[in-house]
Amino acid sequence: MSLEKLPEHILIQILKHLSYTDVLQVGETCKTLYAASKLEPVWATQCKRIWLVNKVPEKCENWVETFKYFYQEFGDTIECYATIRKIWNDLEEYLKENCPGIFSSLLPGVEKKVLEDFENLGYHLPKDFKLFYRIHNGQNNNGSGLLGSFDSEITGVGDVPSRHLLPFEHVRKNWDSINKLSYLTLFEACEMAQTYFNIMMELSEENESEPNIFARSYLTMPPIDYKLANTFTEWIQNYTEKLIDGKFPIINGQILMFDANTETSYTSYGITVSVRWLFHLQLSHNKTHYSYYIKMSMAEDAPVSNSCQLLTRHWEITDKDGKTENVNGPGVVGQYPIMRPGAVYAWQSATSFNTTTGSMKGHFVMALLSDPTRQNTINVICPEFNMMPWFPTQCGSMGRE
Repeated sequence: MSLEKLPEHILIQILKHLSYTDVLQVGETCKTLYAASKLEPVWATQCKRIWLVNKVPEKCENWVETFKYFYQEFGDTIECYATIRKIWNDLEEYLKENCPGIFSSLLPGVEKKVLEDFENLGYHLPKDFKLFYRIHNGQNNNGSGLLGSFDSEITGVGDVPSRHLLPFEHVRKNWDSINKLSYLTLFEACEMAQTYFNIMMELSEENESEPNIFARSYLTMPPIDYKLANTFTEWIQNYTEKLIDGKFPIINGQILMFDANTETSYTSYGITVSVRWLFHLQLSHNKTHYSYYIKMSMAEDAPVSNSCQLLTRHWEITDKDGKTENVNGPGVVGQYPIMRPGAVYAWQSATSFNTTTGSMKGHFVMALLSDPTRQNTINVICPEFNMMPWFPTQCGSMGRE
């Protein structure tokens, strides 16, 4: 059978398996393939594959026009478009359902010319970074930070706000103010007017170079850098996957930066105590600061006779040099939670070390509710958790690079 006699639906199925550049080249070989290369189903497939578009936008009349529109707007980032667009699609869907305040704080994308004006100064911006900002130009300050929050009151060192994704204009302003150094600040954590902790991306004058993403503390001189990822995509994709997979607790629409990778747990008397910790680079100067998130839960099928109320806490805190301090006190964060089958109680607290690393372990004395005198008690174990300088947005295993 000659090419001209092939049914149209067969030609369409063949062309659907080609790249958009191959479709255009095949269309130049003969009249039959030229006509087939203009068919709507062919370009509907290309739009869905490359631009992740499932319907023709109002500004376009058909799928061919849709492909041309997106190519004119984003053709320079076509090789990373599907990856970055999916990251934003996943983030938007998750935030809309779980963190509506953060979702509503996302800004429309930055104009392409704003990024071009910056590059005209002689620095190259990675394509994935440019596309990320073309879709959403950071956040306003009306919601919690996209990169997470924590209860700043527990540190006792003042108010440290959420980590917001900075609009590019803010990124550019910071860059101008620090004598145009070879990096951009993407997120920053401040206390009052003093910047203590930034997440940054290296800049390069070479188009093909891939920038490292790193965290920097300004509390020491010279500043301390912690490598987070080899590329912008690796960093933001790693964080997005963790967020959607439930690796961070969500409390009142805020993302708490207690990574599940730091979690350890232990069950005694039907009560499971799980602990996650967070390193605070922005507070760590003469001391190394950490906060921790504890969740206490009693199994649904636990004996009712195990129902109890927390009376006291008892901690054994050990630094890297082996120096141990015992801390005892009533309740936890001023509360005396009651645990019954199915009950869950969670809280945050903090500690600090004179060394870079340290550990904690302990137990909670719980009074059995079956004893009216509250004299009959049990010790619910909190497992040992080891803390070290490591970030929830860091790719790879724990430890300083």
